Amino acid sequence: MPQNVPAPANAHLDDRDAAILERSLTARANLTGPLEGDALRYSDGTVVRIAHVWHDEHGAPEHVQPAMGAGSYHLSDTGHMSMSGGLWSPVPAADLTPTDERRDVTAWFFHHGWMKAHNGINVTVSVPVWQIERPWPYSDR
Repeated sequence: MPQNVPAPANAHLDDRDAAILERSLTARANLTGPLEGDALRYSDGTVVRIAHVWHDEHGAPEHVQPAMGAGSYHLSDTGHMSMSGGLWSPVPAADLTPTDERRDVTAWFFHHGWMKAHNGINVTVSVPVWQIERPWPYSDR
């Protein structure tokens, strides 16, 4: 199993899929965040994933939208993730602080890179945790 691929959670991958995951994670390591798929911890301890990052006209992160529930995160070969699912209201990206923590989360990509129906393969990836100093506003839901 290549170095960047979390094991044993991804022991089900064959060599070809492990290489795809390795390339995706290597590309992701070169991206600056916050990124879709990263974890966001609120001051009350609630942890959600970032579903979408809105950028300003210069490409800088302006707002992030937390995911409503687990959602489904596709991991591309560029290292970016895209989320399918519901979104909560955005928060200013400037309010996020990086931490030294990482969290194992789920994502998927197409088995052997073949884009067709029912061909996704689930993987576990390690993403950074961002902190926001406000409580989760949706605790009554």
